[in-house]
Amino acid sequence: MKRNHGIDLFRLIGAFFVVTLHSNFGSMPAEGYENIRLIGRWVVPFYFIISGYFLQKSFDRSPNEAFSKTMKKLIGIVLISNLLYIPVQLARKFVFHLSFDIDYSWLLSGLYFHLWFLNAMIFGYLIIWFFLSINRKNLLFVLSIVLLLLGIFADSYDNFFSLSVNFDLPSFLLSIPYIYCGFIISRHENALKKIIIPSVLLIFIGIIIQYGEARMFLKLFNYSMFNHQLLFGTLILTAGIFVFALNLKIGENKLSLWGQKYALLIYIYHPVIIMIQGAILYKLLPERLFNIVGWFNPLIAFSITLLIIGGIDKYWSGLFNV
Repeated sequence: MKRNHGIDLFRLIGAFFVVTLHSNFGSMPAEGYENIRLIGRWVVPFYFIISGYFLQKSFDRSPNEAFSKTMKKLIGIVLISNLLYIPVQLARKFVFHLSFDIDYSWLLSGLYFHLWFLNAMIFGYLIIWFFLSINRKNLLFVLSIVLLLLGIFADSYDNFFSLSVNFDLPSFLLSIPYIYCGFIISRHENALKKIIIPSVLLIFIGIIIQYGEARMFLKLFNYSMFNHQLLFGTLILTAGIFVFALNLKIGENKLSLWGQKYALLIYIYHPVIIMIQGAILYKLLPERLFNIVGWFNPLIAFSITLLIIGGIDKYWSGLFNV
């Protein structure tokens, strides 16, 4: 299958935004980092959509093999990632004196906060495989719409009913509609070709609507823009970015190659770099300078993570093979 280097490029861009979502911005004014986090909320849906997009390519050739091969790889990644984060959690507890409490929730979230993504991916694949295997695509479509609306409601729109719905379970279940969306896009890929200008318009419309929604909730309910993870504008923005990436005609280059090889690895390992980086800078820099440098924490953490992963891959390429 011919690679789409535009999608690979946006994998790398997405990895950078993931780092920004999990970074401390030092003394940056709240409005600044809230807007940065808000603009980066397309990343998780985008990664799930990519998974569904590539799943369909394999599915049409051999459905059962496509799922079994993907599941084996994902389970291997999940096991290795969680084993890695056991010593990280112990270091948090005994070196940095942070909490390390394991309860039943790790079944959904993994042993570190961001690993929920991998577990959700496995769950999403299983549900989609089930519905496709019994030829119930219509039910899967309806379920996807319901889960998207549930996710948007749980994230923010529950405020209109004076409710406070926990977003953890809805965010986990959103893997189903996101992956299936990628699956459908792949099936109808030709219809989305050569619409790069409309995709750019979708991106701008999504940004405007997403920001408008966030400001509305801030004004009506004093609900912080920091908290949003899924709004209607987020879906529009994500759709625009994915279609733009799909239509971006570029040859293979260093950035697209890094996106192809390292995006998932950056996602998995960047919290370790952020933790160590923060501890070292806090020890070395005066508080005032530490807060100023904090503005660039995401860029520093992303660059260090990419450098380390790229270096390991260059000299010990088998380490990351699952």
